[in-house]
Parts: sequence; C-alpha cells; structure tokens
Amino acid sequence: MAKALNMLWISVLSASAARAVLVCSTGSAVAGNGDVVHLRVYGLEDTPDATVTWSATGGKLQPKGWRADWTFSGVTPLTMYSVKAIARRPGRGAEECSIEVASAPGSRGDRETARSLLARGEAEEAGFGLYSYLLFGSQPTTRRATDT
Repeated sequence: MAKALNMLWISVLSASAARAVLVCSTGSAVAGNGDVVHLRVYGLEDTPDATVTWSATGGKLQPKGWRADWTFSGVTPLTMYSVKAIARRPGRGAEECSIEVASAPGSRGDRETARSLLARGEAEEAGFGLYSYLLFGSQPTTRRATDT
C-alpha cells in the first residue's frame, strides 16, 4: 500500500498524433484530509479560448480555468481519488486527461508543498517560501531507435 501512496498516475488521451497532447499535472501525489492539491492542464497554449471542465471522485474542486484547487475534505484515508479535466477547443472534439491522488491518514500540518510546471511566459504561484527550478540548456530533440 505504501508504494501505491507514492505513485502518481497520469493518463494522457489524444484523438490523433497531429494534435497537441493534453496533460494534467498535480502538485502532490498524496494529500491528507483538509490539504489542497493544485492542478493544471497543459497542451492548450495554442488555443487560448479553450474551456476546461473539472470533475473529481471525492473532495471539493475550485476550478480556475486551466487550473484548479482540489481540497481533500471528507475523504477516506488510504484511498485513491481521481480528477478529470475535459478540454473543449472551438472546432474540435473534447479531449481529456486525468490524475489519481492518494489520501493519507491525517493532515500534513501547516506546511504546504507543491510541484508545478511553468509554461513559457508564466509566473510562479505566489505564497510559497522556497522555489526550486530545473532548467534545460536546449530544446528537446527526437531520438530515433537507430540513433546511438
């Protein structure tokens, strides 16, 4: 069960390879009762007028467009809960992604930790005492199986 609490499941669904992939991101894979998990959808940067609808199997969601806060209130400890984001772009069908987060027994206290990806041009979320960054020196490249 301890392994399950530390796992983060990301489900990525896309109708075709030509489209951008929709990805859900979470600030934490484990949350205690009363904790807030920050959520974000990536892959909509090319469509600013896209809308996102959020749903969860437990707790309380506060949608904020491409972001949402998921409060783990009234959840059963040691249970996996999932959240789903459905994105609708003008002229395209719906796309979705989902994430599972495990509920921990008890709360983590007054400290709040989060993890997030920053898209180009975005600012960090305010209110945290420490920010750490991982910077890449170049754009990612595609490797073929024949490359060595």
